[in-house]
Amino acid sequence: MAYRKIYVRGLCYGCYQDDLVRVRLDQMQSEFVHPASQYNQYLFELYLTYLRRYRMSYDHLKPTLRLSQYLEQKPINTIGSWNDIYQLSRSFPLTRSPGSSVHNNGCAWMKMGYMLQELSVLGPRADEYQHRIHALLEDMDSNTANQIMVFAKLLKKSGRTDASINRYIHDLRSLSHWLSELDPPEILCLANQPSIECYFEFMRNCHTYATSVVTFRKSSTCPALTG
Repeated sequence: MAYRKIYVRGLCYGCYQDDLVRVRLDQMQSEFVHPASQYNQYLFELYLTYLRRYRMSYDHLKPTLRLSQYLEQKPINTIGSWNDIYQLSRSFPLTRSPGSSVHNNGCAWMKMGYMLQELSVLGPRADEYQHRIHALLEDMDSNTANQIMVFAKLLKKSGRTDASINRYIHDLRSLSHWLSELDPPEILCLANQPSIECYFEFMRNCHTYATSVVTFRKSSTCPALTG
């Protein structure tokens, strides 16, 4: 609904690009003749169906090609939950722009998940997020788990999505487990500053420092975790 310059064939650049990408996707689909399983064929068709609902750009092509190659080599186990989708996304990322962490940047596996949810194969993501929150807290001490649940409610009240809340809790759980292995062990809500700084150094060595700093800097402002 925006005004755009007309470039070629009476189309703006966005629509012209969309046409070219659709032609290339048709070619990829016709060349996808040796999937590792019939289920892989089904997943690829679901993914393409999702893509064709929206305007496409050139950056859709590379992940689609990588996906087709992957599905020709490795049979995918039947997907029965959103957790299966997340595991596939972590083991073989298929984002439109490699390295981007913004909303998984159009992850191909997530697109399949949305199609499976639409077909009632998967339940709503929000329902599964609630289940995952409780699963993440199961092996933590009751006091820490209760404090994190208070924190999660504050995040929800502030407008955070269920996906964001899960990421916070996952990171806090990782920190809690790391603290419990210290000598002497420490509890998350009573951890001292040197221990937290040591944990960030550990994260830096694991190449996840930037994400962890942002996460825990935000967490440190929450009364539920700072007392």
